[in-house]
Formats: sequence, structure tokens, C-alpha cells
Amino acid sequence: MAFYNDRRLHQSLGYRTPMAVWRERMQAAQAVDMVDNADALTTCPQQFQQTESLAA
Repeated sequence: MAFYNDRRLHQSLGYRTPMAVWRERMQAAQAVDMVDNADALTTCPQQFQQTESLAA
């Protein structure tokens, strides 16, 4: 696995190694504060939640 991740160039990754691509993305990634982004989170509205018992 180390050979394929660290040394072998992959055509689909622009002839870069998977580890090189991963490192680039990790450096570019920025931490996201979920509290500040709470409005963007998907939630299930109360009216669509199940209110009846499943046991009949």
C-alpha cells in the first residue's frame, strides 16, 4: 500500500501520488465552526417527525 500511496503516480490525480493530493487538500482545508454555520445544517422540521406509535 505504501508504494501506491507514496510513490506511484496516478493518472486520475494529474500524475501525482494520492498522498501528495491528500497533503495539498489538508493544507488548504479550513476549520469550520458548526455553531457559526448552524443555519446551513439540514434538519428535519418538527411537523414531519413521526408522532404516532409504530406498534399497533
